[in-house]
Amino acid sequence: WGAEPAKSISKAEWDERLKSIKVNKSDLNKVIMNYLVIEGFREAAELFQEESGTEADADLSKIGERMSVRDS
Repeated sequence: WGAEPAKSISKAEWDERLKSIKVNKSDLNKVIMNYLVIEGFREAAELFQEESGTEADADLSKIGERMSVRDS
């Protein structure tokens, strides 16, 4: 469908591009919270929520149930 092949870049160019990207703390906290919830780290998610003020998108009390479903 007209997709162009991926362009290769050098490691130096990759490093320069990474340096130019700014990630704000709020976005980073959301990524961390999402990881904790998805991987089933309920206690860590609760502590992180308390310390960072980042709300989880899921009910933390249900993480155990979600993990049981995922692992079945």
